[in-house]
Amino acid sequence: MTRTTRWIALVAGVAALVTLFLVLRPSSDEPANGGSPTATTTATDTSTPTATETTTTSPTPDVTEIEVEFEDGQVTEGPEGGRVAVARGTTVRIVVTSDVADEVHVHTYDFKKDVGPGQPAEFRFVADISGVFEVELETRGVLLFRLEVGA
Repeated sequence: MTRTTRWIALVAGVAALVTLFLVLRPSSDEPANGGSPTATTTATDTSTPTATETTTTSPTPDVTEIEVEFEDGQVTEGPEGGRVAVARGTTVRIVVTSDVADEVHVHTYDFKKDVGPGQPAEFRFVADISGVFEVELETRGVLLFRLEVGA
């Protein structure tokens, strides 16, 4: 066999192998092992948020805000008519400011907080007891307003 014949045989052999490879290789629709397709399960760590995750929160309930200011011996700012009516189950936020030191008392609920110059008293609670309740400066006996909680 001559040198040229060997080269032709080598090239023909390589060409035959490449052709067989292209014809016999698995397609992308078939599994590489020649068997039937199998499902693959991949474990994913879900303990850390990804950029595509979103957090949803439930909306916060409506809050009835009541602001009262006591100055120069009288209520200078507060609910019109001295009464606030809310439905039972309403979240109530009361903020009282005063130019004198005293204690704000929400009767029946029995909430008490000190108030004074530069120290407002703030209450936040769910009005879950029906009735009419006084909110007052306890030591002075001054009615700030009445809270009416409906059924």
